Amino acid sequence: MIAFRTALTNAAMALALTCPQMVSADGFTAADVLGWTHEEQDAFFVTSFGMAGIVAMQTGQHDAQMHCIDDLFALSDEQAAIRNEDYREVFERFPELHPQALIMAIIERDCGSFALD
Repeated sequence: MIAFRTALTNAAMALALTCPQMVSADGFTAADVLGWTHEEQDAFFVTSFGMAGIVAMQTGQHDAQMHCIDDLFALSDEQAAIRNEDYREVFERFPELHPQALIMAIIERDCGSFALD
């Protein structure tokens, strides 16, 4: 688990250093992400889902989502490629939406709601 979190942190830093203006810019959409290379998209997915997992862990109220997110990224390369294609298909269906909104929708689809009771 420590190696995964270290890799995740490194990926987040690399992504932030390579495209900080675009990610924080107004009007950033899924179509923008789809314009990147598959390698850049994959890094974006890992970083975004990983950060959601960290937030889930920090709340202390979303352990099921945290473990589910971890499981989504503990896959073989072949399984990860299939997972990332699914994410690209979601982005293609909703290119006008903000990528983080789509990431959250995917997480809730696959791992359950973050709503508090």
